[in-house]
Amino acid sequence: MDSTSRLQRLKNREERRMSNVNDAMEKSKEAKLSGLPDKVLHHILSFLDTKLAVQTCVLGRKWKYLWQSVSSLHFNCDSFSNSAHYKKFVKQVLLQRDESKELKKFTIDYSGCDPILKQVTNYLENHGFGLQELCFSVYCDMRALSPFLPHLSAWKSLRTLKLEKLVLPKNFLFDFGSLTSLCLKACWLPWDKGEPHDPFRGCLSLKSLRINGCRIWVPVKTFEISAPEVTYLEISWMDCQGYDPHYGISLTTSKLRSFSFEGTKLIAISTRGLPSLEKVFIHLGQKFPTTEDSTSENERKHLIKLLQELGNAKSLTLSLEIIRVLSKIPDLLQSHSSPFTEVHCFAMSLSIY
Repeated sequence: MDSTSRLQRLKNREERRMSNVNDAMEKSKEAKLSGLPDKVLHHILSFLDTKLAVQTCVLGRKWKYLWQSVSSLHFNCDSFSNSAHYKKFVKQVLLQRDESKELKKFTIDYSGCDPILKQVTNYLENHGFGLQELCFSVYCDMRALSPFLPHLSAWKSLRTLKLEKLVLPKNFLFDFGSLTSLCLKACWLPWDKGEPHDPFRGCLSLKSLRINGCRIWVPVKTFEISAPEVTYLEISWMDCQGYDPHYGISLTTSKLRSFSFEGTKLIAISTRGLPSLEKVFIHLGQKFPTTEDSTSENERKHLIKLLQELGNAKSLTLSLEIIRVLSKIPDLLQSHSSPFTEVHCFAMSLSIY
């Protein structure tokens, strides 16, 4: 036997040995993981997409049915090759889940009104009494889900609600007394023209409110936000169809500590005093008007008034576009003293849009 063959045999033997060592290490890791209490494993699985959680059933006998009693369900259509496979998966998970186990968090992402949504809402109506967090990202008219809405109000355990890509019922009221966090993203909010509307007045425990990229269809004259416990408010890229220059937002949230506004069209915002205000972030995109016309004049006046309304802030961040706008109206600024007498921190944000 020549030296080349001998070296090859030694190399093959070493590769087999290392492979066995690696297999033993992997089995040791799996054994340690499987040796954890079910409560710990359930907690780990609750952070996974439900598709991944179900796939852990192949790890061993202990894992075969573990996913069925996880307290969180996260359905993401992007992890499936087509909608038919996605709908079948959602249906089978709901059918096989251990109904004796409390469901605390539910997330679903889907495009279009479909019978599968009716199955989802029926399941939640029957098994969602302990739900603490609900995220609905479904591109459809929520009026089709209107029988489901009263159940949301009845769930005293619900703390976090996120609605995305939904057309809400006309003049819809968020009557959720136990809710502490609400996020509306890319939703349509149809309200009667000319009528003041305060959709969040029933949210008596709400702390955080985010309104991102929502469209107000046929705007009301005044959009009121009076949830009494709100400390964080974020309004960004609100699209007002049929914009009325006299349209405005009225804030009567006396406990507000942080306020953020982003967009290219500045809406008139009024307050009744914000004594607890600490942090303000205002970002206006490059489409904010600086030309001399009636529209731009109104928006510049809105800007001056808004800055005056937020004068209690301790920390202030303004976009570069705001600085540019203010630099074009020195005469108007000279007639107003700076309202920010309490500011300890000032920053400028650059446009990334």
